[in-house]
Amino acid sequence: MSNAEKIRELYRDNPHISRDEVAEKLGTSKAVIKASISRDVKQGKAVYIENNGVDYSHYFNTNTAKKALMDSKNEIRWEMVELLLAAMRKETDGDKLSKLSDKVDRLLKEITE
Repeated sequence: MSNAEKIRELYRDNPHISRDEVAEKLGTSKAVIKASISRDVKQGKAVYIENNGVDYSHYFNTNTAKKALMDSKNEIRWEMVELLLAAMRKETDGDKLSKLSDKVDRLLKEITE
């Protein structure tokens, strides 16, 4: 896990923690912490809150939503693979088998990405 991810997780769990405390917990300098937070704020991953805190809730909520969407898409892809495999078992035409096999391969690659 990168320092940036460790910083994000610390602020997720305690948004009002000071940069000094974060630097101490991670064993790095305050400048590294400040640079990472500034970069995240510029990229829209975090916002400054009162008392020198940093709020990463949008970043983590977005990541959770993206993961849920990908899980849903992969579930549908697995169902499509099962249907294509069932069709392949019944098919005798070589050209159609080849096309079905290509579709299965493409779906499996999408699932593993």
